[in-house]
Amino acid sequence: MNTFFEFTYRNQTYVSFATQRGGELLAYPYVPGALHEFLLQADYDVERFKQLLIDSSVEQRLPAATAHERQPIPPLLPAHKSAAVISGFGLTNKKKVLSTGNTVNPLPVWFYKGPGHVLKADGDTLMIESGITAICEEAEIVLIYIIDAQRKPRYIGFTVGNDITDIGAIKASATAFSYAKLKECSVSERVFLGPPPLVLTGTCQVYRNQQSVFSSVFETGLDQLYYQREHLTDSLFSSPSLRQPGLVHYLYIGADRNSYDHGHALIDGDTISLRFNELDLGLSNPLMLQSA
Repeated sequence: MNTFFEFTYRNQTYVSFATQRGGELLAYPYVPGALHEFLLQADYDVERFKQLLIDSSVEQRLPAATAHERQPIPPLLPAHKSAAVISGFGLTNKKKVLSTGNTVNPLPVWFYKGPGHVLKADGDTLMIESGITAICEEAEIVLIYIIDAQRKPRYIGFTVGNDITDIGAIKASATAFSYAKLKECSVSERVFLGPPPLVLTGTCQVYRNQQSVFSSVFETGLDQLYYQREHLTDSLFSSPSLRQPGLVHYLYIGADRNSYDHGHALIDGDTISLRFNELDLGLSNPLMLQSA
């Protein structure tokens, strides 16, 4: 599958089409925002996108010894982070929807997590404010859209992410759902230029004081959705306010069971490590729960 990832190295942003960050790396420095324009110009032609980037940049080979200096960053995040919309859909997983026994809504609840400031990369600490009842991780596929000059949402590709939620608040009151989602979250630095997978399996591990204290498996992907992807996105983008030119949307589309569902409680200092098997990709973030 065609893919690229972004990172910073010595105060410069880079993109690479390599499959890994370790070892010598062929990379291209770029000006923030340029990738958005190249992707829209290429119009889903991956080779054209690569050529536009190569023609605008100077190819560099970063030695293996510099690997520890390369810092992953959320992909395609605008220079002005307020131009990013981080959001998602709740209760989309078939197992969750059918297990409630309730009348199924025509659409799941849409939630807003915040502007681009809440989006963190692999390895970043996720800061959670005080007053949390109980939080959980949610391993998900994240769709990326850019709104073009004609106000049309253009699907770019997908990545994977961890949607942090105050699940305790939701369990206490369903009306708290939207507020419980206003938390920092993370995504992989890697974008996959193609349709999201039908099936994506993985593992979640929680480490406390460098010891594994929880482990579970999860399954996500389009086949796990109760709703059709197009039904979700077409309904969302029917709102003109979400189709302002230049906006970048990161859409979390739903999760399998999380550690809370398994009876595990996350605490300050825990590190959540997700592994997405079919993509051979990991995402790890420590938690910092602020005290009152």
